[in-house]
Amino acid sequence: PDEERFESVQKLELKCRSCHVTSSFSGVFHCTSTPLNTLQLTSGLSCTNPTCPSPNLWGYPSPTELQSRISNRLCLSIRKSLQQYYSQTTVCDDVTCGLRTRQCSVLGSLCLERGCHGRLVPEYSERELHTQICYW
Repeated sequence: PDEERFESVQKLELKCRSCHVTSSFSGVFHCTSTPLNTLQLTSGLSCTNPTCPSPNLWGYPSPTELQSRISNRLCLSIRKSLQQYYSQTTVCDDVTCGLRTRQCSVLGSLCLERGCHGRLVPEYSERELHTQICYW
């Protein structure tokens, strides 16, 4: 299920222009459960803060401004994920070592720390990047 697949991804966050509350943007539409155990389709283009003075369109005056804001936030989030992946930081999988480096080992994936028998693994793997991009 999607809940398990996307549980560790970074959510897209938007800040309401009228109440200045930041919350996650779950899409144009999202399902919520009611007390009678039925699903209700609600708009994701509204602020989630119940006390917001202008909840429609997250406080923006026009749909165009909201669309450009969402587009900008999405582009910045994608760039951040790509930057994190391409930094190629590796960490030692041995909990007692904890080495974090960008250096490549001539011995393959063996840890660079003297006396450590752990392996260097990517801090942000291809799979994590792929899952993050699929979420968006």
